[in-house]
Amino acid sequence: MKQQIKGFKSEMALSEAFNASVTIKEKMQYHDWNMWEVRELQGLFGVPDHLLVLWKQTQGGHRILRTLSFELKRENWRRALVQAYRYLAFSEYSFVVMDQAYVHRALSGISEFKRANVGLISISSTGSIIWHFLPGFRRPYMDSARLFLKNAIQSHLFNAPIRQEGPQIKWN
Repeated sequence: MKQQIKGFKSEMALSEAFNASVTIKEKMQYHDWNMWEVRELQGLFGVPDHLLVLWKQTQGGHRILRTLSFELKRENWRRALVQAYRYLAFSEYSFVVMDQAYVHRALSGISEFKRANVGLISISSTGSIIWHFLPGFRRPYMDSARLFLKNAIQSHLFNAPIRQEGPQIKWN
């Protein structure tokens, strides 16, 4: 008789648990920075399930932005890792968030997460969070994607004029 795994019934349920978790957002928020979140942001090099934007104003009046992308998957860690790595084109941090019931599969490949500098987090169906790998800060690898997102955020959050023509981000 096959043993029943007790995890999330769907990726939507995993996403709801992620949304309800303040632990993840609190851990990633820099001291004295502001935070804003958007889900399934369209118009980038990939569609992160969640994007956190952190910002602060310097004493000189400049605004510093940091973006964190999250890819949620119940089971398929390899596909999630590929997608999360793609988000490093425009984000300083990227994470795979998995169902705790299936994360053991990803842990067998934890060296791939470390090599890619992509974080790995798991959430149980009871809401507990485990940080398996926390990546370091890294400037996005595609300047055009980084600037595209930065300009879109500046426009959307701070009413700054858009500095580019072409595709636009669709905010939810």
